[in-house]
Amino acid sequence: GGGNSGIEAAIDLAGLVEHVTVLEFADTLRADQVLIDKANTTPNIEIIKMAQTTRVVGDGNRVTGLEYKDRYTDELKQIELAGIFVQIGLMPNSEWLKGSKVELSPRGEIEINAHG
Repeated sequence: GGGNSGIEAAIDLAGLVEHVTVLEFADTLRADQVLIDKANTTPNIEIIKMAQTTRVVGDGNRVTGLEYKDRYTDELKQIELAGIFVQIGLMPNSEWLKGSKVELSPRGEIEINAHG
């Protein structure tokens, strides 16, 4: 996402991983300009606007890619990747998991182990 949370997360992740791709549904980023400038000058961050995520691709053991629709051209495109970090706002959309076997933190975040 292209809001403050998403761009801040991309900047943080860029210090830990080889490459970060930000997909933004809209044609502009909503983050503060200082964050946009930082992301644009970080060499391993790529920002793709007008991108509608359509499918997460995996091999049965792990995530291997992501498919998105280019909203300018309606063309479906794929990105090969090693992992996905979803950053959409500050409130987790996990209400539907309450009462399931999925462990949630007191803030409603999905609990994970060192392997994700």
